[in-house]
Amino acid sequence: GWSRTKSYTMSENFSRFQQAISDTTNPFILDGGLATQMEAYGADLSGHLWSARLLHDDPLLIRRTHVAFYMAGSDIALSASYQGTVAGFVQAGHDAEEGARLLQSSVRLIREARDEAWNRMQEDGTSGRRMRPFAGASLGCYGASLANGAEYTGVYDIERSLMS
Repeated sequence: GWSRTKSYTMSENFSRFQQAISDTTNPFILDGGLATQMEAYGADLSGHLWSARLLHDDPLLIRRTHVAFYMAGSDIALSASYQGTVAGFVQAGHDAEEGARLLQSSVRLIREARDEAWNRMQEDGTSGRRMRPFAGASLGCYGASLANGAEYTGVYDIERSLMS
């Protein structure tokens, strides 16, 4: 059995994750609707960065949303970084170093939210027989970075010479 109180190494987390997704007797619940929930909290997610813009503009709202998903029963929540790229942050007026820092902050935020939610669950007794939840990074494909729907169409509009 896995401890409900300790921190795990990456290797231990991988083993826990494999065990969790292989368990056919218990559902493994992924968060969902990050943008929808943040909009319900009042966030404006217009623009090419979508939810990733809030890594700069309102990181506490991102954390609040992650915590809410964990408290609602998610076994894993994904960072607010799907649409985020260094190039996308540069396009939004940040320098490349800040863009990289913002992407790294998405992982910090999801981990902090996971830990906050887990601590709350242990304090109020709702952790019960739950496993300690996971924090995952959301990585968008190249098409997502274009913010034009290319991840759905496969039309990347890049010169053949740039693909080699």
